[in-house]
Amino acid sequence: ALATVKPPIPPPSIATELVDILKEPLEKSGILYYSHNMTNIKQDKDGVAISFDNEKQQKTVQVDMVIGADGIHSTVVKQIFTQTAHIHCPLLPARKVINPP
Repeated sequence: ALATVKPPIPPPSIATELVDILKEPLEKSGILYYSHNMTNIKQDKDGVAISFDNEKQQKTVQVDMVIGADGIHSTVVKQIFTQTAHIHCPLLPARKVINPP
């Protein structure tokens, strides 16, 4: 008979813990949006206006801060930093984004 062995569950990473810390108060206040695509972002003296949509709605919200955690091909970064350079460092597991001089 064959036995199914489940791999051990890895301990939570620092990134996972940080996400949980950041999202908990946002979920409780009802201002965390899942499954939305950011379409525009603009900063002014009052904060940041973020426009986004999904299959059901288009919406713009005014916020104090934006955390762009949407990966290496970040829509947030492309909107904010229109002239950025991606630098790959083989010693680090991720690319770093910097503004060119």
